[in-house]
Amino acid sequence: MKLSERPWKRGVNMRTNRQKKPNTQGEFPRNLVGPSPIIPIQVEGIYAKALLDTGAQVTLLYKNFYMKHLRHLPLQKLEELEIWGLVTQNFPYEGYIPIKLTFDPSVAGKAETFDTLAVVCPRPPGTHRSSLIIGTNTDLVRRLLTPLVQKESTLATKVRPMLTQVYEDIVHEQKAPPEGVGKVWRLDRGEELLQPGEVVCMRASVKLSWRRPGPFIVLETDTQEEDVGLEILPKVLSTKALKRSRGRVSVSVRNTTALPVKIPARMLLGQANQATPVSPRDVKRGPEEEIPIENFYPKNISLTPEWMERAKAQLMRWKEVFSKSEFDVGYAKSAEHKIRLEEDKPFRERVRRIPLGDLEDLREQLAELKRTGIIKESRSPYASPIVVVRKKNGSLQLCIDYRTLNRRTIPDQYTTPRREDALQSLSGAKWFSVLDLKSGYYQIPMSPEDKEKTAFITPVGFYEFNRMPQGLSGAPATFQWLMEKTVGDMNLIEVLVYLDDIIVFGRTVEEHEERLEKFLKRLHEEGLKLSMEKCQFY
Repeated sequence: MKLSERPWKRGVNMRTNRQKKPNTQGEFPRNLVGPSPIIPIQVEGIYAKALLDTGAQVTLLYKNFYMKHLRHLPLQKLEELEIWGLVTQNFPYEGYIPIKLTFDPSVAGKAETFDTLAVVCPRPPGTHRSSLIIGTNTDLVRRLLTPLVQKESTLATKVRPMLTQVYEDIVHEQKAPPEGVGKVWRLDRGEELLQPGEVVCMRASVKLSWRRPGPFIVLETDTQEEDVGLEILPKVLSTKALKRSRGRVSVSVRNTTALPVKIPARMLLGQANQATPVSPRDVKRGPEEEIPIENFYPKNISLTPEWMERAKAQLMRWKEVFSKSEFDVGYAKSAEHKIRLEEDKPFRERVRRIPLGDLEDLREQLAELKRTGIIKESRSPYASPIVVVRKKNGSLQLCIDYRTLNRRTIPDQYTTPRREDALQSLSGAKWFSVLDLKSGYYQIPMSPEDKEKTAFITPVGFYEFNRMPQGLSGAPATFQWLMEKTVGDMNLIEVLVYLDDIIVFGRTVEEHEERLEKFLKRLHEEGLKLSMEKCQFY
């Protein structure tokens, strides 16, 4: 996309002297000067002035306005866009953000709100009157252009084809790619047998058929192909990372049938579809959407309809205890993890090589951990290396090699429960709820003086943990101590806790309901959160 002209030079400002009338020859026609292109607008509910520019193909938001009012909206990376026309050379920018624009009734005829993408850039010279430039990527501007193209009678024969071509260029530039933008093919040459329900990770090649697929694509099963009993676990990739890896990725494939399935070499596994990032603030949730309760009860549950409604109402009362996203974790009030060293001598290990295909996923995960406050940038004298592995679903798992740190750590002697005691406590119980904390270790803060000891080095940055990471030798003991303190006198009598796995049990459904209520209350008071996807009730 390019901005072909200097938009701030389009408006003509003329001052007239009302007291002194110009002579007849010097008068200017009534329609020589049009209305000002500077219009009132609300950006995410904040009043501002904008330049409505039909010659700009992108919406520009000036950095000083963004830093003052919209810093809570994270900048999305953008590198391949070139902006010309604002100055004599290619104009710099910081990235882009999705925003909501509310136009004044004097502009659109009525107050209307539109979603658009805005490029954040420095303020060009001569633009002090406005905070942003609204381009043709905004729906309102395209709507204003439509009548010029479609109204036959008001356009001259020679002018109309030119306007039509301009309109078609704008629409073509902004038109979203079709849903299917490519195919996913298996790379492995040998034949593989997949057992019922088994999930395997395979090397694959993504061939894109759309020239500009957008910043993100999702790999998933092709619903239009004949059902062969195989399913790709959905995986979101940035097109930039895909180009770096030359289309080679790893995908997880599941056998959805009750019989073994043969996967031949070079098999078509699925398709690549357009993926549109959605800001969390745009997701409107209702109570039933936050906690889809029906999915978390056994299929052969023996609760009566009345008890089923009673159990659902109980969980809805404690909906704040359940995490709503991957990094929506709790914060323990009664514990913090400390690291006691036998030899308090700093060490610094070398960074390890990371496959190029994993670097973009690593950057995204580190950015998310930093955004949620789990990690922060570090200047620590300690440095442990990282190892990245792929989970069964194909997502990236960040692991820290803390072996050097652990060898110097004084061990914590707090132990987990004995298996025999745990099994004995469940004797006679008939009703159970199995619960699991959401990223349980991340819910425990690190002691401020020990954060620097958790520092880890990566090819893309140097960080340390604000929350307790996995891999530390004393982490399980700290977590077990916190959970047993949280349940208190319920432990081994009404509730069984083993690290982040919890079982609430009872002999009758009434007793079980009472114990579950008591446990959820204590969990809420401590500030911990559960992972709804890993829970099963009654």
